[in-house]
Amino acid sequence: MRLADTFRARAKGLLGTPNLEQGEGLLLMPCRSIHSFGMRFVFDAIYLTPKCTVLHIINHMPARRCGPVLRHASAVLELPAGTIFRSATSVYDQLVIHREPIP
Repeated sequence: MRLADTFRARAKGLLGTPNLEQGEGLLLMPCRSIHSFGMRFVFDAIYLTPKCTVLHIINHMPARRCGPVLRHASAVLELPAGTIFRSATSVYDQLVIHREPIP
């Protein structure tokens, strides 16, 4: 899991990334909304509260779209498409996230 917790890292996000492999992900924080303009692949997104409770889910976010702006979100976790379905993650679940900074 990579962490994007600076303005520069959040602005770059997954742009330029060819895909996300299973087990990979990007945690954007602070973050209340995302977009997929310039993306080369679909991905799943999980909006989280400050305590990592799932607030909103987007399965297979298509290219050239904006996600909702959620004022109670503090982070968004972007994952390979299908991860949410395979993990049976749902709204109100509590996540435990292991992350590492982006170089």
